[in-house]
Amino acid sequence: MSGQRLDLDLRNPVQAHADLARLWAWAKPLLVAGHWLVLSVRLATRSDAQNRLLHSRIRDVARHLREWRGVPMDDDDWKRREDWDRDSFWWAVLVGRYPPKE
Repeated sequence: MSGQRLDLDLRNPVQAHADLARLWAWAKPLLVAGHWLVLSVRLATRSDAQNRLLHSRIRDVARHLREWRGVPMDDDDWKRREDWDRDSFWWAVLVGRYPPKE
């Protein structure tokens, strides 16, 4: 726990209880001092490590391929490709040419 943010990864009841107690110990003095805090709880879809790996791979692709089919691309553009376009990209990388047009 450091600074302005606290992220918890709750995996089982015992560990979650201990981490939530630490959260309260961190949050209570801030609340007493009049600070406003926001708590958000959601189901996990990927681990933080998986997220970091995914985004580093996307950055690698964006760094090496500044454009795709004549269109300039940055990290955000690569993250938001349509499924059919991502499939075309991997087809071109693995097969060495674009997929055949239907």
